[in-house]
Amino acid sequence: MDNTNELRSKDYLDVLMWLETASEDVIAGAFWMATGTVKQDLRIGIQSMMDSDRPALASFFPELVISPLCLDDLPARFSECVRPMETLKNSLSMRASDPMYPLKGSGSISAAIHNLKIQGKISLSQSVLLHAELAAIKTK
Repeated sequence: MDNTNELRSKDYLDVLMWLETASEDVIAGAFWMATGTVKQDLRIGIQSMMDSDRPALASFFPELVISPLCLDDLPARFSECVRPMETLKNSLSMRASDPMYPLKGSGSISAAIHNLKIQGKISLSQSVLLHAELAAIKTK
């Protein structure tokens, strides 16, 4: 009898249990040091966690987000984002010549991202990445 899959399942469950409580820094260190099946288990586990219990892991592992989105993708995929993105882009272009010009549209975009997440149109990890991108724009 081949119990390889049985052992793999137990190992993977152990990884999931560890991922529930380990700090993001410890998880990142373990992921970058791991190889082979351990790395594969960590990758799958991190992807599972970032779309369930630990969406903040998407900030630490953006390359592991399944179907990542950026703000520029939103208007083409979701009509409710067209107007807020236009407002945001217009205010960003105005800020280029007048740094004191207020940033407009960011609140509407944030609300739209939240609504898309609640409606199940985007995943938790996608919303984390989008909010992080929006935050980076706001701090410029």
